[in-house]
Order: sequence, then structure tokens, then C-alpha cells
Amino acid sequence: MSAVSTHIVRVARNKSFTSDTLPAEELARLEAAFRSGRWWRDRWADREFRTEARRVMRECGGIVLIGPGVSFDIPAAFDEFFEAIEVATPAMYKDYRLKMISGEAPTKEERIGRVMMAIAAFVVVALIVGLIIGYFFGIPFMAYRAIGISMVVMFGVVLLVTQLIRLRARVYLVPGGLAVVRRPARKGMPPRITVFSRDDSCLVFRLVSTGKTVVMMMELWTPAGGKVARAVSQREAMSAVAVWKSAQAPLDDDRLVEVVNTW
Repeated sequence: MSAVSTHIVRVARNKSFTSDTLPAEELARLEAAFRSGRWWRDRWADREFRTEARRVMRECGGIVLIGPGVSFDIPAAFDEFFEAIEVATPAMYKDYRLKMISGEAPTKEERIGRVMMAIAAFVVVALIVGLIIGYFFGIPFMAYRAIGISMVVMFGVVLLVTQLIRLRARVYLVPGGLAVVRRPARKGMPPRITVFSRDDSCLVFRLVSTGKTVVMMMELWTPAGGKVARAVSQREAMSAVAVWKSAQAPLDDDRLVEVVNTW
């Protein structure tokens, strides 16, 4: 058994595997399993490859697989206690807690986001000024009504998407791992909570095409052979890795119900 608690394994576009800590023979076996997948199928979904990845996890310590094109800094382990943080939620007010876990340095996404927010603010101000000027110069009332209806429809779509997201199983960063929270089987019952950690699951980050765009997907390959997937930001990915590397023991069931019971 390796003394390293978590091995970071990067997969290049040419299907070569590299790691600073995983033994060379284990890395070679993992790469061979990946290359042996059918060329017309998604090799990441190949059952034999996932079985080999779980074997490496059990025998060599935790494993984080990072696919081609995925780029984020690998943070240090975060061993302090923190309240559960939902992953892939539209709520932006939780960002400060993610920074506490993964560090203050801005990610590439955050730098781009700041520029886009500045551009959006400029456009909104220009639109408001234009409407005010237009009002005094006789823009028809119908135009104002159309703009108002469009804004209401956009707001409604955002609310609908938010609710659809909340109907899925929800994923939380928790001390010692990731908690998957599923809706209770019956109303009034507590949610079903399962905690996955580096001791029983593999953590994977890869780029996935949605048909219109490409997103970074975080996947949990669970002990029973299942998969839980979420599109995540660089900040969420870094925070998940920091928690995955942590020496914290997962919370007991009663404490988990207390910190994630938000249904």
C-alpha cells in the first residue's frame, strides 16, 4: 500500500497516463485498461476500465482522474471542519466558502466572469439610459411593454431551471468526502444520504460535450459500479479535490442529516 493518500492521474489526448505518485506498474495497467476500450465507445464509461480504476483505488489509495483539456490547480488537502456546501448550485453567495477550501487565487473562469459581468453591467446601464432618452423622444409604449414581458419570461425560465436542478439528487461537499442526497421516498421522511470518499470511490473530472457546448463534468464512480455526475466550475473542482485529499473522517449519519436536510 502506497503511503500517499490520494494520487492525481492525468490523461492526455493521446491516451497516455501520468502521475507523480502512483507506482509505474499500476499506472501502466490503468492506461492499458483505458486503451483497450472499444474505439467507437466512450472509454471513460468502459466497465473494465472503471473496474481497474477501483482496484487501484483500493490497493494504492485514493485516486483522482483528470481528463484531457481539464485545467485547474491542484490544491492542498483541506482538513478543517466546514458546513456542507452544495455543488453545482446557481447560488453565488457560497463562493467565499469554496475559496476558504481551495484558496483565494482567482481561477481562469472567475477572471473571465469578472470581465463578462463588467460588460453586462455596461450593457444594462446603456439600455436604461437609452430607454430614458427614448421615452422623451417618443418610443412607442408597445416597445416598453415588449421589453418588460421579455424580462419577466427570462426570470421565469431561470426559476424553472433552478427548480428542475433541485429535483435531482443533490451533491454536497462535506468534511471527508462528497455526500449525495436523494429525495425521500415519502413525504415527511428524511432524505436518503450517502457519503463517498477516496476510500471507496473514484473522483473523475473530464470534458463532456452537450451538443451545444463543452462542460467540465465531475463524476463519482461508486463502489456498487454506479456513477453520479455534475457539471462543475473550476472552483468547485478544486474544492472537491481538496476535500477528497482530506484526512477528515466522514460525518456520521445523524450529523449529515442535520447539515444537509434542506428539502
